[in-house]
Amino acid sequence: MKLLIVDDEELTRTGVISSIDWQSIGIREVLQADDGINGIEVARVHRPDIVLCDVRMPRLDGIAMLEQLEEILPDIVPVFMSGYSDKEYLKAAIRLKAVSYIEKPLNPSEVSQAVREAADLYIQKRHSRRGKVLKSMETASRLALLLTLPALPDIQTARRLFGELGFTVN
Repeated sequence: MKLLIVDDEELTRTGVISSIDWQSIGIREVLQADDGINGIEVARVHRPDIVLCDVRMPRLDGIAMLEQLEEILPDIVPVFMSGYSDKEYLKAAIRLKAVSYIEKPLNPSEVSQAVREAADLYIQKRHSRRGKVLKSMETASRLALLLTLPALPDIQTARRLFGELGFTVN
């Protein structure tokens, strides 16, 4: 898995990177960005699975960055960190389904645990999405077979399959 750390404080980024055994958590690549705008660019290119980001940053804050990243990478799992325990930030973190909201100064074991939970959640999201895709492919295959058989198709079954695929048929 890939982790993107977005924080405007270089010391925070390097401290987090050097204080955790990423391989033991299943993180094979750790990426960095110094603000939300650069975070979006790094995410577009490298497609991280987990984002560990500061809430307050210049140019684009962590909340706005994650809102944009959810459109690009819908399975991304956010973990927020902040020196502020502002109620509005906490609400935004909940709305964005963040795994955790870690307060600064950061405790490496707390960061490690949050990233481990985020990795587990990412795997669950990926399996769920894969299952939905497989179900849709199976339904589409059944419908195609039904419509290409030489005998007249079973209209009720065809309508049900069209419905499962999200199509309306008259």
